[in-house]
Amino acid sequence: MFGLEFLFSAALFALPLAALPLVLHLLNRRKSPVVQFSTLRFIKASLQQSAARRKVQRWFLLIVRMLLLALLIWAVAQPARTLASRFFSSAAESVAVIVVDTSWSMQYQQNQVSLLVEADQIVRELLRKELKDASVQIVTGAGGEAATFRSSSDLLANWTELQPSTSIVPTSDRVLASVNTLVQNPASQKLLVILSDFQSRDFPRPLPQIPADLRVVAIDLHPNHPRSAGVQAISLSPAQPIAGLPVSCAVEVAGPPGDARPVSLVVTTLEGKELLARPPVIASFDDFGQATVRFDMQVPADRWQLVTAKVQGEDPMKWDDARTLAIELPPQQSVVVLEGSEATAQPRRLVKLALDPEEGSLASWPLRVESGQSIAKQNAAVFLLDKLPDAQAVARWRSFVSGGGTLVLMLRPGIETDWASSPAAGALEQLLPGKPYVSSDKEMLRFAPTASTRQEAVTAGLADDPKAMEDLRAARIVPMTIDDASSTRMLIASFAGDRKPLADRNGLLYVRRIGSGRVFSWACIPDATNTNLGTHPLFLPLLVNECLRPLETSFAANVELGQALVWPHSPAQKEMEIHTPKSEAFRVPITGGKATFANAVAPGVYSWHVPGEPVLRGLSSVSVTGAEAQTSYRPAETLMPQGSNILVAHSLTEMQSRIAEVTQPQPKWTVPLALAILLLCAEGLISSESGLWTWFKRS
Repeated sequence: MFGLEFLFSAALFALPLAALPLVLHLLNRRKSPVVQFSTLRFIKASLQQSAARRKVQRWFLLIVRMLLLALLIWAVAQPARTLASRFFSSAAESVAVIVVDTSWSMQYQQNQVSLLVEADQIVRELLRKELKDASVQIVTGAGGEAATFRSSSDLLANWTELQPSTSIVPTSDRVLASVNTLVQNPASQKLLVILSDFQSRDFPRPLPQIPADLRVVAIDLHPNHPRSAGVQAISLSPAQPIAGLPVSCAVEVAGPPGDARPVSLVVTTLEGKELLARPPVIASFDDFGQATVRFDMQVPADRWQLVTAKVQGEDPMKWDDARTLAIELPPQQSVVVLEGSEATAQPRRLVKLALDPEEGSLASWPLRVESGQSIAKQNAAVFLLDKLPDAQAVARWRSFVSGGGTLVLMLRPGIETDWASSPAAGALEQLLPGKPYVSSDKEMLRFAPTASTRQEAVTAGLADDPKAMEDLRAARIVPMTIDDASSTRMLIASFAGDRKPLADRNGLLYVRRIGSGRVFSWACIPDATNTNLGTHPLFLPLLVNECLRPLETSFAANVELGQALVWPHSPAQKEMEIHTPKSEAFRVPITGGKATFANAVAPGVYSWHVPGEPVLRGLSSVSVTGAEAQTSYRPAETLMPQGSNILVAHSLTEMQSRIAEVTQPQPKWTVPLALAILLLCAEGLISSESGLWTWFKRS
C-alpha cells in the first residue's frame, strides 16, 4: 500500500481494536431521568445548549482515540519502504556481464591465495546464487568472449579455472565495451560486475557516467599494503655486446615507494650453465616506486646467452621476480679499409686499430679487418675520402650497399671546395646525407647527440650521457645540407653562442639507408691536427658498431606476451620449427620471406630450428609486460561514477552485506509516531473540557 510493506504485518490484525472506544461508548450510553420543575424555562434552554456541546465533544474525542489506537497498531506493524531496487534479480529476463581482470598483476597472493583465484571463486559463487536465473557473459583479458549470453548453469557446467593473460587493451576499455553491450540489450534487468585489482595501467582514468537503468557492482581486490617488487626491463649498453669488451646492464625495477630490495644478475647458457654472476646490488625505490640498478661486466664468448636479473627476498607476486634477456653475440664480419692517398695513411691506421685493437690476435673479435681495394666479398667497407672518387667507384659502392653491405665514409674537411667540379659529385650525393657546401665558420666545434641517437642501435647507450661528448672537438668539418628524409643526423656540431635551430646545425655523424644496406658518413677524418676524434673513447665503439651486423637482423629477439614471434630470415625451407618453453614443437610456414608464430601464450624461451635439424637457428625470450610488475593501484571508489545504481565492495562478503543494506525495507515510523503524539495532545485537550472551551472563548 502506497509503496509500503510491513515488517511485522501480523500486528495489523489488531486494527479492529481501534474501534474499542466506540464500543465502550455505546455500551455505557444511558438515558438521563427527566425531572419536571415548575419554572425552569431558562435553565432548560441552557442545559440543552450544554448537552449539544458535550455530544460533539464526546464524538470528537472518540474519533481521536480511535485514530490514536490505529496509528499505534500501524507503528507496531513496522511500516517500511524499499528505497532501492534489488541489484540481483531472479527474473528470467535479467542479463549480466562479468568483467574479470586476468592481467598478471592479479597473481598477487594474499593469505597464500592469488587475487585471480579469489576472483574465480567469486564468479562461480555469483553464478550459483545471485545470478542463477540470469543470462551471463564472462569477459576476460584472454579475449574470445562469446557473442551471446549463456545461462549460469551452462557456464558452471563448462567452467575452466581463470588463467592469467596479457592484453594490449586496458580492463577499463573492456568495461566500457560491456556497458555498451548491456545498453543495447532489451532485457528489463541489467547488471555489470567488475572484478579487478584496479591497477593504474588497467584503469588510467575514471569511468564515464553509466546509464541509470544499468546496475554496476565493482569488487576491488587490490591489496591495501602491497609489498611486491619486480623486474620491469633489462637493457644492455651497447645494445649489441662484444665478447671481452665491457658492457653495462641496466635493470629497471618496480616496488613499494621508499622500500629497497637486492637485485642479482646471472648469465647462463640455454642449458642453464652459469657463465657469469654478479653480486646483488640494492635497488632503492623512489616516490613513484621505480629504481634502476646497473651491472658492469664483460660478456662471455658463447654465441647464445641468457641474462637473468632477479629480485631477491620473499615476495607475494612470484612471476615478476626475475626477467630474462636473450642475446646473440654477433657473428664475425669481414671489413675492408679501402686504400687511399698517402695523406690519409695515419688516419687509416687509427681506423684499423679502432676496428680491431688486437689486430687479429683475439679469435672471438667480431670483426676481421684488412686493407685493400675490393669490396665484393666484404660485409663492410671504410673509406677516407680526401679526394673525390670516379663515377665507377661510386657505382660499385652503391651496388654494394643496396645488396646489404655497410659503407663508412669519412670526408676530409676542404673536399667541399672541389665538389662542383667533380663529375662524380652527383652520384656520390646519393650515398651521402646531402650536398656538401663551403662554410665560413672558423670556431672550434663541440658535439652533442640528437634525439634520434637513442633510437639507433649503433649509438644507443653510448651517447645518452651529454658529458660523454664534452671532450669531443673539431676545428673544421664538412657541412652538408640534408635533402633526403632517409638520412639521420646522430651527432650535431655546435659552438659557444650558437643560436641556430637544430635543423640548421651541421652534423658530425649521419646514417642513410639504401636498399637493405646502410651508409654512415663522418664529416671529418680522425687526423691529429684537425680533431681529437681518433683518440676519443667513443670513437672505437661507434666505429665497431657501424661495421657489425645490424642489430635488427639478430637471431635473438626479446618480446612481451601478446606480440608475435617473427623469424625474419628465410632459409631454403618452406617452414621453420619452433620449440616452446613446455617442449612443444610447432611447424610455422614461411610467407613473405618470414615465419610468424602468434601462439606464444606463456613466458619463457622459444627456440627456432630448421625442421629435422637439432642446430639452434634463433632464440626468442618472451616476458610478461613490464608494466604488470608495478603495484600502483587506484581505489575503485575514485574511478566509478556516483549514483544509486553503483556499488563498490572489496570482497564477496562485503558486497552481499552492502546489497542487503541498500535493498532491505527501511522502517518508516516517523509519520505514524508523530501523528500519534499529536493525537495524544489533542485527546488531552479535549478531555479537559473547561480548559478547551475557555481557550475557544478567548480566541
